[in-house]
Amino acid sequence: GMDAYAFAFRRRCVWADTLEVKLPESWCKANEADYLTGGNAGLGFNSNCGPLQVCRDIGAPNLGFLSYANMATTLLTIFQAFSTDGQYTVMWITLESEPFWAGISIVYWVAIAFVCGQLLKNVFIAVL
Repeated sequence: GMDAYAFAFRRRCVWADTLEVKLPESWCKANEADYLTGGNAGLGFNSNCGPLQVCRDIGAPNLGFLSYANMATTLLTIFQAFSTDGQYTVMWITLESEPFWAGISIVYWVAIAFVCGQLLKNVFIAVL
């Protein structure tokens, strides 16, 4: 997950005129024009943001603790997802921020669910 989603959680849709974050928050995909123009790729026609919105690097949610930027935040993100404290939020962000990899994202989250589920179940049984 660290390679695929390293900085994906930082990108959000903002209004083009005020650069305020669109509410409710919507994560967006990066496109080639963003890399070529330094992030000024027009009014959201090439991203999954709506009209008159652009995709900008705002920062990771939850004070920077929800991301895949490094190993510590990755482990916290996976722990948050499968301690049933916002599992849908983390999964939705991955699907919105990298729509090209939606199939891989679903396989990734199902695999993590089975691995974490089996691991936690075995640890719980071992403690008893």
